[in-house]
Amino acid sequence: MDFEWSESKRLTVLTTRGLDFMDAQAFFDGRPLITVPSPRGEEE
Repeated sequence: MDFEWSESKRLTVLTTRGLDFMDAQAFFDGRPLITVPSPRGEEE
């Protein structure tokens, strides 16, 4: 899967929130998502 983003937006988010779009690739590698019920009610 190819990822695209605005480099200026990436740097803004990295500076203001400490999140890097480059790291997000690891979360979207094609593996299935598994969710489980939360003990706090309606959350997954």
